[in-house]
Amino acid sequence: MIRTFPVLAFLLGLAATASPARAAEDADTPPPPVNMTLHAGLDGPKLTVEGDCSVPNGALIIYVAYLPKTPAKRIQGYAMVNHGHYKATIDVGAWPAGEIKVDADFQVYLQGLKQPDEVIALYGEKGERMTGPQVVQGGASFRAAATSTSVIKP
Repeated sequence: MIRTFPVLAFLLGLAATASPARAAEDADTPPPPVNMTLHAGLDGPKLTVEGDCSVPNGALIIYVAYLPKTPAKRIQGYAMVNHGHYKATIDVGAWPAGEIKVDADFQVYLQGLKQPDEVIALYGEKGERMTGPQVVQGGASFRAAATSTSVIKP
């Protein structure tokens, strides 16, 4: 019995190094910070909204273009990230001249849509694992990376 004790202690030590707690530590490694850029440009009646985002391919970026003087005049859509880039084109030909504000957000929780499983696994169902300089808390329910810009329509 005395001779088997060191072997038993050795085996217990090996079991401790391969414990579920150690696997959980690896799973708790935070994902890289989310970074986004946003550029907006007009080409006649077309407004192009595009930028770079450090999220996986297939992730959806929410964009909104609106008139600050008439906030009800707005267009919302989704652009898919492909190799770190997203892009959408919006027809604003019927809009009056003046400033057009553009917001772009990356968030995991989408009402009525679902981000890819890889995105959910990486950042959490409501983005609770997201970090980065542009990440904001959306109330108590979710986190998002947000950026904005504006363009003047002649």
